[in-house]
Amino acid sequence: MKPLYSLPVTGYLIYRSYTHNSLTPLGILTAALTALLHSSHPSALPFSLLVVFFLAGTRATKVKHDVKSRYTLSSTGSSSSPPYSAAQRGGGGGGGGGGGEPRTHVQVLANSGVASFLLLVHLYRINLTTPSSWSAGHARVQAAAEEEGCVPTTGSVQGLLLAGIVANYAAVAADTFSSELGILAGNAPRLITRPWVRVPRGTNGGVTAAGLAAGVLGALIIAVASTLVMPFCGASQTGRLGPVGRVLMAEEKVETYRGWTLTDKLIWILAVTGWGALGSVLDSLFGAILQASVVDRRTGKIVEGAGGEKVLVSSRGKGKTAKRELVHSERNRDEAMRERKGADVDGSDVSAVQEESRSVLVGMDWLDNNQINLLMAACMGFGGVALASWYWGIPLSRLWT
Repeated sequence: MKPLYSLPVTGYLIYRSYTHNSLTPLGILTAALTALLHSSHPSALPFSLLVVFFLAGTRATKVKHDVKSRYTLSSTGSSSSPPYSAAQRGGGGGGGGGGGEPRTHVQVLANSGVASFLLLVHLYRINLTTPSSWSAGHARVQAAAEEEGCVPTTGSVQGLLLAGIVANYAAVAADTFSSELGILAGNAPRLITRPWVRVPRGTNGGVTAAGLAAGVLGALIIAVASTLVMPFCGASQTGRLGPVGRVLMAEEKVETYRGWTLTDKLIWILAVTGWGALGSVLDSLFGAILQASVVDRRTGKIVEGAGGEKVLVSSRGKGKTAKRELVHSERNRDEAMRERKGADVDGSDVSAVQEESRSVLVGMDWLDNNQINLLMAACMGFGGVALASWYWGIPLSRLWT
């Protein structure tokens, strides 16, 4: 992508992240490097999807943020500020609004790391155009299309990687929208592993019809954006092309590729939207099983960890981490002390109060929220590559041969 376009946009995103306190200093640096990497690709696709994800996630975070802040508790205070809580509930949108805890470099990488990896592989593959023997005819069509800088309807090796990048952002956008807007549903969510059980808002693995619909919307936004900037082979590029893109003479064997029609693009939009929405569901499933949802016993609200990290339930054996968590929870501590009527509690008895006020509602304490997001993004990003490989009939081995 031309620096003339990407650098001013990157500068604006950095400025906005700084002035709105939506990212930590290291988070801003990581986001800037991610944006520069995405803009280094010849196609505008990766950078455009990153920007759309940032702006759409920011907008979703701001929707009724004052209402959302009352539904959950922060492990470092009494309530979750909206832009901070989004990442904890499983969304991790592209940016935060004013106020609240800034997001960390870990949260940035959890959402864009897989796409960045696929982009690096794609940049490496751009210089490799030697067809292999798996299908000489198909390889010639791919080589011709890739020489033109486009993805044919029959697919290409580079098209597989672009599909994976699109799949990554469709999934994380769906997850962000599902988390940010689903929590506003009129009814309490149901646990995805036990649909007959109602759980508090913000529970990992809690789903609602409104949340699922919001996830579809998030994925649809990425799907439409990708259709506008994806280097599809158009009608003007359809022709009779040889092994290196040379137009063949009439007496020579014809190898052709077809440009993308409107119907092809609509199918692409539906496929990307469905795949992204599936990613949101998968994130909920992972969260319900692999991540502990900690509930505050006094209020019945879910407690969210700082920066997407695990929420401390017991202070035993946690050393400085436990002390830091408990000190930041001073308000919760004082309220719990007042509730212990007749008990001899002083300021040093913090751990006992903390253990009494929190408990694990559902899930195993194996992964934190950032790890769940990264796991989901990896499954959907690499899974998108595998799905495109199957649909286009291109062996995955072509990626490294």
